[in-house]
Amino acid sequence: MKVKKRVLLYLLILIGLFCVFMTFSEETVFNLETIVIANFDNPDSTQQWIVQGSKFVDKDILKYEYVNTWPNSLFGRNVETKDLHSLGIRAGFLRRGYNYLEIIPAVKGDDGKLVYKPIPLKGHVLAMDIWVWGSNYNYYLEAHILDSEGIPHTLNFGNLNFVGWKNLSAKVSLSIPQAKRHLLQNEQIRLTKFVLWTRPQEKVDEFYVYFDQLKILTDTYATRFDGDELADPNYIQKLWQNKGGDNQ
Repeated sequence: MKVKKRVLLYLLILIGLFCVFMTFSEETVFNLETIVIANFDNPDSTQQWIVQGSKFVDKDILKYEYVNTWPNSLFGRNVETKDLHSLGIRAGFLRRGYNYLEIIPAVKGDDGKLVYKPIPLKGHVLAMDIWVWGSNYNYYLEAHILDSEGIPHTLNFGNLNFVGWKNLSAKVSLSIPQAKRHLLQNEQIRLTKFVLWTRPQEKVDEFYVYFDQLKILTDTYATRFDGDELADPNYIQKLWQNKGGDNQ
């Protein structure tokens, strides 16, 4: 009787070890992509930006344009063969302190005016980076995002106390939800704005800053299942359009 119990115990242990082995031996699949979210090259593109300042912004100085400049480290110096731009900002504040500029994604409305619209970020985003031109002011940059539940988070890109162009990056924490349990819902995180902060000890009367080549590193692998097209909002819209609501 004891032998049978011992054999049964060994058998259960072997089954448990087999399950653990199968769990850890499953292949983990990734499809990492670098995706350009905004290159700032086309002033007439769908993706636009609004720049606005906090309470003490000098409205006589504040101006932003798509200017014909770019990081040489990224594109080279051959000006004649390139039609490249970056988002240039001239700004100033009337007093020192924790002032800020908001760089907000927008699109053109039907009336031609810019309308605020967060940028959806494809896949499971691991990091975000952007090229910034700084002139050694003691400022710092952050990005604001909404997770898949609509909860805001802040990504810190660090200080702007450097000279010239520099690629700044920020990791997206694993603790930020990027998927929902239910289908047919927006599972993408969204970029709502960049915020450039000034520090109280730094001068703020007038400064320039430039932004170029906003990108994300993201895992775009999607698990396929029978009927996965029915979880695609665009497919659903086509499937149900002009159905007439006969059963209502």
